[in-house]
Amino acid sequence: MEETFRTNARIVFEIGKESIENKTIALSEIIKNAYDAIATKCTIIIREEGEEISLFDREISSFEIVDNGIGMSKDDLINNWLVIGTNSKKKYKENIIKNQYNYRIPVGEKGIGRFAINKLGDDITIITKQKGDKTYYLHIDFSEFSDDKMLEDVSVELGEYSGKNTILTDSGTKIIINKLVEKWDYEDIKSVYDEVLKIQSPFKEETDKFEIEFVTKDNSIFDDKLKTEDILKYSLWNASIEIKPFQNYGTMEFNFTPYKEMKNLRESSWLVDIKYQDASKKLCNIDISKYKIGPIKIRLHAFHRTPNVLNMLGQKKKQLKDYLDENGGVRVYRSGQRIFNYGSKDEDWLGLNLKRLNSPGTKLSKNILIGIVELDGDKSQDLVEKTNREGFIENQAFIEFKKIISLVVDEFSLNMIHTKDEIKKLYDKNMKVEKLDESMEELIEELEEAKFENKENKDKILAMANKISKEYQESRKIYLSIASNSVDFNMVFHDVDKQIKNISTLLNFNSVNIDEIRKSIKNISDILNLQKDLITNRDFKEIYSIKLLSKFKEYAYYRIKDHEIRIEYEFQDIKFRAIESQLLRVLINLFDNSIYWIENQKEKKVIIKMIKENNKVVVYYADNGPGFGINDPNILFKPFVTKKINGLGLGLYIVNEIISLHNGKIELINSSNLIPDDYIGVKYRIEVGDFDGDN
Repeated sequence: MEETFRTNARIVFEIGKESIENKTIALSEIIKNAYDAIATKCTIIIREEGEEISLFDREISSFEIVDNGIGMSKDDLINNWLVIGTNSKKKYKENIIKNQYNYRIPVGEKGIGRFAINKLGDDITIITKQKGDKTYYLHIDFSEFSDDKMLEDVSVELGEYSGKNTILTDSGTKIIINKLVEKWDYEDIKSVYDEVLKIQSPFKEETDKFEIEFVTKDNSIFDDKLKTEDILKYSLWNASIEIKPFQNYGTMEFNFTPYKEMKNLRESSWLVDIKYQDASKKLCNIDISKYKIGPIKIRLHAFHRTPNVLNMLGQKKKQLKDYLDENGGVRVYRSGQRIFNYGSKDEDWLGLNLKRLNSPGTKLSKNILIGIVELDGDKSQDLVEKTNREGFIENQAFIEFKKIISLVVDEFSLNMIHTKDEIKKLYDKNMKVEKLDESMEELIEELEEAKFENKENKDKILAMANKISKEYQESRKIYLSIASNSVDFNMVFHDVDKQIKNISTLLNFNSVNIDEIRKSIKNISDILNLQKDLITNRDFKEIYSIKLLSKFKEYAYYRIKDHEIRIEYEFQDIKFRAIESQLLRVLINLFDNSIYWIENQKEKKVIIKMIKENNKVVVYYADNGPGFGINDPNILFKPFVTKKINGLGLGLYIVNEIISLHNGKIELINSSNLIPDDYIGVKYRIEVGDFDGDN
């Protein structure tokens, strides 16, 4: 004898409990079904009972969810909606992918929407219509699904609909939920509002838009809520640029718009010239004209997420944070249709978060940026979608496309730094903007001027303050030495590795040249001894300009040779007090930057001048590279700010700290009659101390 499984009617409630966590998520799932049905609008009508009797007796009694999506046919209702466990949504998604339809890809494929309905109410009516088809209805009374009935014994009403409550658009679905299972209040409705806000785009002109509207007796309940159209208004920075084929540069329009609460900041706008060059490959041009990518329009919006700034938004701050967590990133659209999954929650196609981790002072993380990239469908044919509709095939066209989008985002981020720092100084109370040594100097001056009843106590406190200041200076020197060592290590490794490889090559010859091997071994010894000198020598003493430059020549010898760089030296014989190893690090760091940026020049040149100027020892340094190419290059002296793809952003910061330690200053200059015209790249003027030894 054979038997089959039978299902109790209560199964629909049990599945609902397991699938849907709570009532607010249940209502959100139904609204998301409208999104999956390619609707551009979904309206949630909230009906109440008791309003005419008493304000206090007013109670939410039913929901009506109306969308203008593709609707359902009679066959869909019978063979899909009423079949538990069907994979119709999955098949629908696969059909979109297979046939490359320009439809929105569903956010889900489990088909749990029907269980969301029975979690909300016992009396359900679904009215639905497909374009060119009749209107059908499905009525379900979930109170009939009791313990004493089997699922196959419970019937539902299904037929052609001819009532007044019909679909007012060519196609769509209306779901009416009565006899609510749980009590609802407006706080619950607000929770649903927050949840579904995440699936709406703030770019209203998109073809692929999805608008959600709540209709209640009192729509003022949403006054304190963030609206989709307001999200971009809360971005402090925005920019736009159109990248055109056959152009190797473009102009980005950049805007800073402070909140009205930021009384000390003004709105500002400027133009940013961007050269389309790949910094990861020594400034090779990014040329999209080689491929059918077409013009690219980019819009970017960035937000500030520190607590003190978000507090200016009041109750909207949590909504904005949640929205950015869900929608942050850069989306891609082609002829108005979104290319998935770029810009989705768990996707980071530009590697924004990793870049932010490696360079926090320069880069933007995914959850503070909302961007949109628009492509022309007819002119971007070399960007080919994958068969699973999850992004583009990573061919060479896509690689160049990704490079140029990354470049624009990085330039956008660099232009934010100045105003971002101003915000931190003014409104992030926990941020210490003054240098510790300056603070200590001010404190010591105040202590000296202060009136103490007991002079002995004053002297003790002054002595302690001076001791702390001295200890800080010592710690600072050690820190700079350690930090500089880590930056220098790459150069040391490069030079030693070169010598070791040279020895290996010599050993492979039939006749071993002992003299050449000895020479390479001596070179390794010299390199390591120089590095040891850099580490151990960190005290102020009298040094000579000639000796300093001589040591730099030794240290940079192999890099100068390998990269075929011509260095021009001009100097006066000067004796002054300084930390020789640290000034050597200044020259090494500047030279290391030059090597990176002048790599593609036909003739690579650097000039170093060391002269007396108004009782100061001054170094002029310049190269013939491309320059910094940013509006405010001084931001590169800040820690972790860099234009190099994999740079730490510490080199120029360390240089600035070393010069500051010498009571000097470093500045970027546009021109000088002391620097020949052919040095068109970066130009520095560096004061390092008094040449008469009085430091």
